[in-house]
Amino acid sequence: MRALTRDVAQSCVDEAAEVTGWPINDIAEAVQPDQAQSALLDDLGNAIVQASDVIKAHCPTNAAFTPLGRLDDMHERLDGLLQAVNIVLPSLTKFYGSLSDDQKARFNSIGAREGGRAPQAANAANPIAECGGNVMAWPNEQIDRIVRPDDGQRARLEALQSAAAQAADAISAACPSEVPATPPGRLEAVGHRLQAMLQAVETIRPALSDFYAALNDDQKARFNTMGTQLFARNR
Repeated sequence: MRALTRDVAQSCVDEAAEVTGWPINDIAEAVQPDQAQSALLDDLGNAIVQASDVIKAHCPTNAAFTPLGRLDDMHERLDGLLQAVNIVLPSLTKFYGSLSDDQKARFNSIGAREGGRAPQAANAANPIAECGGNVMAWPNEQIDRIVRPDDGQRARLEALQSAAAQAADAISAACPSEVPATPPGRLEAVGHRLQAMLQAVETIRPALSDFYAALNDDQKARFNTMGTQLFARNR
């Protein structure tokens, strides 16, 4: 559990970089803003600080013990990240809109791919690579083998599997067909993915709650142990 808690904390850091990893000094050096643009860049910096506080407030300090608890923690994290996107995006869009075409081109190049690697914190991970619906996948055969559900429980497990498949489809549908060229476009794509993931969690939770409630204490204990591995992988 200590290892999973550390993993969750690192996940919050990694996810936050998609939303708040805008290098203000590098941006200023690249675009050479005038006085009015500098004021808008300051507004963006302030929005990033505010968004970072929101993300930190929504990041769990301890890993939950049960799968339901972990799913709730995931919902809390995603909700904080989506709030942060909604804080940063207006300021980013306004600053970007104030730039000349040449300045926009220089800003667009920040965080561009190098050597085939995804963009770094300069802004946002590749929304295509990060957008796979497998984040909501459930290892059906492993659950069946470890929990050993009876017929009634297996019906609930099948309902959970169906909900997970529906959630995965919703996430996949939110994936962009290509990486957006502009910083506001990239952040907006991140927001769409986070919204889809948040809705996916809300789709899965009732089915997971129903399946978990049907288990006896021994089955819950085995599922809880399995869940530490599952959620560490699908963080």
